[in-house]
Amino acid sequence: MCAVVITYSFAYDVPVFLFDDESMAIKALKEAFEEEVRIDRDETEADSDYEIKEDGSYAKIVSHGLTGDQVTEFHLGRVCEGRK
Repeated sequence: MCAVVITYSFAYDVPVFLFDDESMAIKALKEAFEEEVRIDRDETEADSDYEIKEDGSYAKIVSHGLTGDQVTEFHLGRVCEGRK
């Protein structure tokens, strides 16, 4: 089982989305990243830098603002069984 974890430097929420296989998780990570990029460009017109690893396992958006940078990161991870 795989997960997509999204972290925000400006919020405490850490959304975690679970998937049965890696290809589904990578597809979801790319779609989430592309949607955030679209919002930055089309709706907020933010001054941002965008990067995504070629294999789709990690992406980052850095939005530059008057109060400093805001970072959104997208991580591909594995779901591990907890210890008893």
